Amino acid sequence: MSKEFSKQEFKPVAADRQGEALIKLQAELDYIQNSGISPSQLREVLFQKMLDMYHVPQSHELRAQEIPTRLDDPKIKQTLNQHGFYRKSSNIIH
Repeated sequence: MSKEFSKQEFKPVAADRQGEALIKLQAELDYIQNSGISPSQLREVLFQKMLDMYHVPQSHELRAQEIPTRLDDPKIKQTLNQHGFYRKSSNIIH
């Protein structure tokens, strides 16, 4: 039995109302990864998108800082909040 399965055989399952959006996002991330982007480049893109979610202006000094090695570090959120940036609450995904 082959260990390689077609991605079509096992489609992602999302049990929320935004399931299609999550599947589309995963496909986009797969495309980016398969296009030859390095992990550090991907981390930079994700960090910039996180700043977008907190509505940090493009000209703000936070965007020029070095990209943290861990994007899940709680200090990032604390720093954003100290600068007056907050993420607006969105619908809860169950």
